[in-house]
Amino acid sequence: MVDKAKECADMGQFVFLDDSEYNIPGENITVFGATLFTDPPVDKLETLESFYNNDVFLYGWDVQQHVWANHQTWRYLSERIRTITVEDPSRAFIIFTHNCPSRSVLTLGDTLQADVDGVSHRFSTDSEGQHPWGAPNLLLWAFGSTNHNCDYADMWSDMRVYSNQRGFQELEDFDERKFVDVVPLE
Repeated sequence: MVDKAKECADMGQFVFLDDSEYNIPGENITVFGATLFTDPPVDKLETLESFYNNDVFLYGWDVQQHVWANHQTWRYLSERIRTITVEDPSRAFIIFTHNCPSRSVLTLGDTLQADVDGVSHRFSTDSEGQHPWGAPNLLLWAFGSTNHNCDYADMWSDMRVYSNQRGFQELEDFDERKFVDVVPLE
């Protein structure tokens, strides 16, 4: 047990990110973390309501709070990235979210094509084109919750969009040894 504790201690500092940020010591990089709740279109809100009432049983939490939390996270990320960029134009950013920030087939895979009921709106939101998506200093947006892995560069920016999830049933392309190397802006 002592060996395991030492092994974990050698890994570094644990930082819990919940609509918050962390500046990597010795680097010009700020890491943001958030749940990023979703903002489904009106015709898909019933699917989300059903999810809360029948699947996860989160009493006292409803669709309006879910959507409000999405807007709060967007406001936080956008304002902080804008403010920091003015203060330090050379600072780079990384964002980690639980839910997926895109409704693209690149991020959701076949899930999107087969989703006639809108179930994917529980774990993905259409953020493309909204700041901070594709902000000039945003190097990486990594996420989970889709049971689909991806690794690509956003076509409108240099931002890397990344997910390496084990999934409910281990995904064929999951790689536990994979890591992402992020190079700060010059």
